[in-house]
Amino acid sequence: MRALISGPHRFHSLDDLDVVDLARRDPEALVGGQEPVTLDEVHWEPDLLLAVERAMDRQPVRNGWCSWVPPTSC
Repeated sequence: MRALISGPHRFHSLDDLDVVDLARRDPEALVGGQEPVTLDEVHWEPDLLLAVERAMDRQPVRNGWCSWVPPTSC
């Protein structure tokens, strides 16, 4: 997944139990900030999508700010 994204960004995989723990404790910290973030395996913590939605609502619209890569395309 990391190879599909270019440019500076943060990458978090929810295959990592520390990332899952952070997603449960403080999802805003995981997705917040100005730098783009890539989340892999988000299906392990679907409530994280609420934090993603809130972060998107707070940011001005930017081309490419949010994209969805279906699992079948990887």
